[in-house]
Amino acid sequence: MQFNIRKAQVVDVNGIANVHFTSWAKAFKGLMQAGYLESFTLGIRIDEWAKVLSENSQEVLVAEIEAFSDSDEDCGTDAIRTDNGRIVGFLSYTQTKVHNKKLIELSKLYLDPTICRKGLGSVLIFRHAVNRIISI
Repeated sequence: MQFNIRKAQVVDVNGIANVHFTSWAKAFKGLMQAGYLESFTLGIRIDEWAKVLSENSQEVLVAEIEAFSDSDEDCGTDAIRTDNGRIVGFLSYTQTKVHNKKLIELSKLYLDPTICRKGLGSVLIFRHAVNRIISI
């Protein structure tokens, strides 16, 4: 499976929010009270990511599947298409310097539940986020 990793743009808000919403609900179902989980709606996630991306308060990378097939529509999530494909994961982080050392703080790493165990999380962290920090 081929992934395209790129810096998120404001137009990616719905795709990022959808992955966040669906993966959160699946990961914590049965571990947290249903009322608490249900309080985090897709609309809340859209607002959250619109603010993050418009204010540029965090670095955000998205992972897309380049080809979008009809079978993806049956994957159990409401897939959001972009001009490039379907967003299937993202990570966000902040970076700072302390005593002339670069530090990165991972804020979020979420993957579409249908994409888990394919190595995408590692690719996002090690090949892309860390390389961006090293090159700065």
